[in-house]
Amino acid sequence: MNQIVAKFYSEAVLAEACGCYDLDFKVAKLIRANQNLVFDCGDKILRLTLSKIRPAEEIEPELAWLLDLQQRSIPVTEVVLSKGGHKLERIGGATYFSAVCFTKVVGRVPTAMDWNEAFFEQLGELTGRLHLAGRLFQKKTSHHYLSWDEIAEHHCEDGLVTKDYDFRPLYKRITTILRRRPQREDAYGLIHYDIHHGNYLLEEETNRIIAFDFEMCCRGRLIDDLATVLYYAGLHPQSKNIDDFEKVFYVALKKGYEKHLPVDPEEEAGIPHYLLYRDLLVLGFVNKAWGVDKLDDGQKAYVSRLLGAIARRRKTVD
Repeated sequence: MNQIVAKFYSEAVLAEACGCYDLDFKVAKLIRANQNLVFDCGDKILRLTLSKIRPAEEIEPELAWLLDLQQRSIPVTEVVLSKGGHKLERIGGATYFSAVCFTKVVGRVPTAMDWNEAFFEQLGELTGRLHLAGRLFQKKTSHHYLSWDEIAEHHCEDGLVTKDYDFRPLYKRITTILRRRPQREDAYGLIHYDIHHGNYLLEEETNRIIAFDFEMCCRGRLIDDLATVLYYAGLHPQSKNIDDFEKVFYVALKKGYEKHLPVDPEEEAGIPHYLLYRDLLVLGFVNKAWGVDKLDDGQKAYVSRLLGAIARRRKTVD
């Protein structure tokens, strides 16, 4: 558990949050503990976020977009209102936890049988639908959304320096390059920004992809969201079994996406820089979360893979 979160969390906080949503405190099971505390509560999911990590004012826009997506019948996790009819409940005083409840997504993770071009195309379709819906939603909402370089995850510089390396100058340089790209209205908008196989499931009966975990949603370049899907797909264990995976995946992803929105070739030219940026972002995040001197063997392997990817991608953009 994050040390800052642990300082303020107690079972009394969980009990009060469960009470707000009429959940059984006794069956709440902690299933994730990093920046958020996520609990499995039977057919519901309860998420607690400390205000020092992300204040309620930054969570409300996420929930508003999710509710709009639900109304548009886009397959996403459903927001559950509290007994008081609120999207979010504050637990605590000046420093508080934002308690949010979702319907648990029932489905399965993609397997070797699913990991094919038809599935990649479906991922592209879902991403395109999200972007199109986000564009329509932004025209009517009064909520303010942070830009990609304002969200908490972007500020990961402390995790990019160890006794073995200092990637802070590289991170600053790549961020500057990404910021300097022309910001066209048709290429910029509301994005999920974290679509990967840990944030979606396949519905058993329909094989439809249902997306969740929108906490990183922000304003950003649409192509960067597509590149995020590409980035994480490369980490799926089945991807190594497909020759020239990145090309195969992206062609199918783009095919599905363009059923809803076009992809500008000029925008695609920025993908290599973005992939390097994402490697650095993830490295900084996990180093801060795990602690560079406390890694287990699995975490060491993950960090080693990131360092290799950074070295490889630097050659393509320098």
